[in-house]
Amino acid sequence: MSALIFSILSSSAIFVLFKLFPRFGVNTLQAIVINYGFSVCMGLLLIPNKENLKGFKAEPWFWWGLALGVLFISLFYLMAYTSQKVGISVTSVATKMSLAIPVVFFSLTENEQPGTLAWTGVGLALVGVYLASVKESNHKLRLDSLLFPAIIFVGSGIIDSSLGYAEKHVLSTDFEIALFACLPFASAFSIGSIFVVKNMLQQKIGIHSRTLVAGIVLGVINYFSIFYLIKAFGTEGMARSSVIPVNNIGVVTLSALAAFILFKEHLSLKNKMGLLICLISLLLLLL
Repeated sequence: MSALIFSILSSSAIFVLFKLFPRFGVNTLQAIVINYGFSVCMGLLLIPNKENLKGFKAEPWFWWGLALGVLFISLFYLMAYTSQKVGISVTSVATKMSLAIPVVFFSLTENEQPGTLAWTGVGLALVGVYLASVKESNHKLRLDSLLFPAIIFVGSGIIDSSLGYAEKHVLSTDFEIALFACLPFASAFSIGSIFVVKNMLQQKIGIHSRTLVAGIVLGVINYFSIFYLIKAFGTEGMARSSVIPVNNIGVVTLSALAAFILFKEHLSLKNKMGLLICLISLLLLLL
């Protein structure tokens, strides 16, 4: 359970950092790419038994981890584009409601049969996450605007399901988990660096020290958010199908409370109802 708690705290801290970036003049794109690079450094620094690094490229999870990194950064850019074209609320909801995919995936592949309480908790989680995340928007949602949110929904679900599947069927030691957590960041950093360099050359800008520091701090937190999420799938007494719903509910609730307390963000009646439903669903899933 401690791994799940650390994952929720880390993921929530990421949202708080993103909120602080504009206040300190941090270049978000540069900070995110720097974060990917430092996440790799952080992981390699903390890996136990570094002598085992020889030959790790031959492991079955090596290319799998790199492929997840491509999906990481592709979804990031798609989220940014969708936020601008369709709206932040739609993008946020599509990301968080992807919790339904791991539930179905693990129910089918792991022979898990969630009980009535669990399914009720998942159903309430979807309602709660939607209500807690949605904001008033001037964007009118059209049928042809649903494609990108649908891709984000499926892509986020695939990432979460892949991490849980890898923890049980592919990764067997803390060394493998720590190294596997580095791989998505490594490929995301490689791809993201191309875009950052291109952007810097076009706009004739450099990397400010505050952006570098922000990227490093984000990298430390981001690495642990993935590392502990993978570890959380091995939580004794908790079904794998419940890990992502509990994690997402915790992140949504904690992030909303942090935004309200630290940044004085307004919570509508709909948002407050959503948070209350999230807490009820969390209790049902833990039971």
